Amino acid sequence: MYATLLGRADPSLTCQVLLQPDEWRALYCRANRTSKPPATPPLLGEVVLWIAKLGGYLNRKHDRPPGPTVMWRGFFVLHETAEGQKYYLHVPEVVATAKSRVTPPADFCAAKLSLDKVVGWERPMKMEGKMATSVVYTYKIDPVPWAKNADAQRVFPMVKRVIEGAGTMQLREGVHLTDQGWVADEVFQR
Repeated sequence: MYATLLGRADPSLTCQVLLQPDEWRALYCRANRTSKPPATPPLLGEVVLWIAKLGGYLNRKHDRPPGPTVMWRGFFVLHETAEGQKYYLHVPEVVATAKSRVTPPADFCAAKLSLDKVVGWERPMKMEGKMATSVVYTYKIDPVPWAKNADAQRVFPMVKRVIEGAGTMQLREGVHLTDQGWVADEVFQR
């Protein structure tokens, strides 16, 4: 009710009178279908409308302003979105295969991997003017909290497979030689 009344009383206020930075950034990204929130917070009037739309408000010309029920539903969805935003990487991630290379603007983080042991590597060769090879390794894993949930693992079976494969599953990483030593292709591309 507070959000509804405050939004009607002074929609030109900054949304930070109502939302924490993680919340308004997550809301902005969802409402504007982008992975990059602005540096400055949006206005309260915009934010109240976005929250209401998350709760099912249609914003038609003849509709009354959003009420407490639709705002409550919207806040519920926003909370889930803001929590998920903590695990969204706002940097390009290179996804490379033998035949293609794709760089989406961002990616969803399920775990932090670290090197367990190097199992093997290909003989280095000159490719595109630089020395390159690939390394085969096993990994250690530190999953984020949501990735440990059995329901989440049913929805994302690859996450479950990667978690269960820690220490045994082998991954291959392309690397190339720089002045600072061998660097992973995916890391270097950022």
